[in-house]
Amino acid sequence: MQAYGLLMLVGTTLLLLTTKAGLFLFMNAFHTPVADVCAPWLTILGDGRTAALLPVMLFFVHRPLAWRAALALILTLALVQICKQLIFHDALRPTAYFEAIGSRVNHLIPGVDQHRHQSFPSGHTAAAFAMAALLSFLSPPRPLSALPASTRKVTLLTLALLIGYTRVYLSQHFFEDVVAGSFLGVFSATLMIWVWPLPTDSKEVSWVDGNSGVSTTNG
Repeated sequence: MQAYGLLMLVGTTLLLLTTKAGLFLFMNAFHTPVADVCAPWLTILGDGRTAALLPVMLFFVHRPLAWRAALALILTLALVQICKQLIFHDALRPTAYFEAIGSRVNHLIPGVDQHRHQSFPSGHTAAAFAMAALLSFLSPPRPLSALPASTRKVTLLTLALLIGYTRVYLSQHFFEDVVAGSFLGVFSATLMIWVWPLPTDSKEVSWVDGNSGVSTTNG
């Protein structure tokens, strides 16, 4: 949580010191053939349909955590759609934005469909950060629970950051869209934890024994 707070401070500072067009073009100037291939695949992890697979998989391993992950994701996507459809419905995506001001995006990846509207905030980033935050704050199922807490949190945060970065790399969002999306994701996960804490008593928390397939308590 402290690491995310520091990242938010850095991101907000960048937004205050730069323009969204200037910051986007600066980030868009850095690209490699390897990243052009990897980014479209990595960004899929933040898609709402892909993120929904996590609660489904958790349901067979740790049901209390699965319910909380599902509700956190629903809340995240609901907030994103409220922003996109009702509040910032006229926010243009990068390609449409630069066309509107008589300019263009310097680097586009062939084969990537360029969306044009409802740019703010980034739904992929919101979903990625919601799931990462939930697994960071709560005791996760195996095999993640075998990792040291600090390693697990850094890994999840790094993955969420990479997904957010792909949204700018693929010219689907501005940096401010990604920052806002990450905030909505972390906010939703934090709110879910606060409203519905994961109990630690053995009556509700149980693991699925990989050998016998029966539930064993996790006190």
